[in-house]
Amino acid sequence: MHWWKRRGGKLPEENASAKNTSGKNAAKNSEEENAPRGRRLSSGTVHTKLAINAVGAVTTGAALAIILAAKFVEGAWITVLAIPIMIAAFKAVHRYYDRVEAETRNFRPLELTRIKPPVVLIAAEHWDLLTAKALRFAMSVSEDVVAVHLDTEQPGAEKEETKFHENWRRFVEEPAQLSHARAPRLIAIRSKFRTFVQPLLKYLVDLQNEFPDRQIAIIIPQLVRKHWWEALHNHRALRLRSALLRYGGTHLIVISMPWYLEPPEPPAETEESDRRDQVEVSADAHETKRALDSRPHLRTYLHRHKKH
Repeated sequence: MHWWKRRGGKLPEENASAKNTSGKNAAKNSEEENAPRGRRLSSGTVHTKLAINAVGAVTTGAALAIILAAKFVEGAWITVLAIPIMIAAFKAVHRYYDRVEAETRNFRPLELTRIKPPVVLIAAEHWDLLTAKALRFAMSVSEDVVAVHLDTEQPGAEKEETKFHENWRRFVEEPAQLSHARAPRLIAIRSKFRTFVQPLLKYLVDLQNEFPDRQIAIIIPQLVRKHWWEALHNHRALRLRSALLRYGGTHLIVISMPWYLEPPEPPAETEESDRRDQVEVSADAHETKRALDSRPHLRTYLHRHKKH
């Protein structure tokens, strides 16, 4: 008696045929599962579902038309008017973002030739801590520093202007000479009124003509307000910044130089946001560990590359 008969098994030929049959069935089932859904469904089933969808669409459209006709005068006209307007607005916003992206898109590498430091311009109203801070930053960026001061023709302004020029010679030019540094150039702009925007824009055009191949960075000292009544200090700086951003041109860089009357305080949500960030980092680390545990080959690959 043969060994396969004693074990109650099948003949080798039968086992082979059974394996082939099961393999063919598995391959057939796999092909059916991987086939597109439209191919797996029969033709009658597809037509039935299309008919059901068509009936639902027609029914919905008819109900919408009846409701609009019955309630049009009572307020349904608002919906009829609002939906096209909203769709047109959304499309206009989308076109705007597409246009901005097309105008700012850059496919060229960074140009590192002909790089020159900018000409730094400072709007100096008084000699104070704000002007001193702006000058220190400007002299660390470039050797060509120009301070612009407004001299008005109003009565009583001569005393203030004389004091400013004396302070400039005493606190700027003399220390620069002692340290063998190039002193910033002081430009006094004459104006009948205290409007600083238009005279500065005119001088900015002359400065761009003087340095056509240089960028011009203008520093605007500005108090950082903490209370609502402190907004009175910054109305001139904000107006000047808005005008420069609008009319300055592509070669202009506008820099705000803040000065704090009180030490800045961290926002109240700092601790809570830090705690949320720590929880998110812990969750990401846990998910990464699970992924590496489920893929030992990936852990081995990362370990080898870390050694190298």
